[in-house]
Amino acid sequence: MLTNLPAKSFIFGAPGAGKTTFSWHLKHRLKSPVVEADKLRVGIAQLDKTAQEDPLLYVGVRDAYQHFGDLTFANVVKGLQALRQSMAPYVLNEVQLYPDKLILEGSFLAPEQLQPFGIVVLVATELEAQHERQFFTSRARNAVSMDWFRSSRLAQTYMLHEAHDQGIAVLNNTGDMPALVDRFLRRAAIEQE
Repeated sequence: MLTNLPAKSFIFGAPGAGKTTFSWHLKHRLKSPVVEADKLRVGIAQLDKTAQEDPLLYVGVRDAYQHFGDLTFANVVKGLQALRQSMAPYVLNEVQLYPDKLILEGSFLAPEQLQPFGIVVLVATELEAQHERQFFTSRARNAVSMDWFRSSRLAQTYMLHEAHDQGIAVLNNTGDMPALVDRFLRRAAIEQE
């Protein structure tokens, strides 16, 4: 049995990478509450500020690039960073509402902001065909959603570099969630020693 696990776990990753599914599997093992960060954006941040006050609170990672221009890697990164900045106070407030246990998952979580509070991991689906299948499980496939998927792939590329630079664990989602949870728990136990 693994002991010495973190009280708070922060799971970030591109849309469709499997972070929500992973978080719910992890919840059953850790008996921790799960908060989906998108619900903070829609349920709290959008009630606090209008689209005129902060338009980035009204978009997701997949389309935040549009505030900076065409679908390019640079614009996807700018959109992600801007969304992270807009959401930072809401994320920090939510973290402080849970003094004991928490699993917080979302595409726009800023790892450097959350590392002081617990363990941060990136869930990625490196195999593009698998990522595409997962992405379109609950979305219609059309020209707009294909751009969303391309944006998500570019965001994941950036997140992988970011994780490498910051020494953050990357969990490659191959579709076996129990195995992914086991890898996370082993990694978390080692980091907490």
